[in-house]
Amino acid sequence: MYQEILCSDAEQFGGSGVQNRDPVRAQQGQVQGKNNFITVTLPPLAVSVYRRISD
Repeated sequence: MYQEILCSDAEQFGGSGVQNRDPVRAQQGQVQGKNNFITVTLPPLAVSVYRRISD
């Protein structure tokens, strides 16, 4: 599982507040030659940083 640790679109930074507040679970499947992937909502014109919190 992955947790968003920084989103420059957060309201505290003057953004619109588009964030992934809940942890995201990795899914199995081939994406760009990798065996696993995560699906997240990416805010426009912002940076999102994630860290792995468990397997």
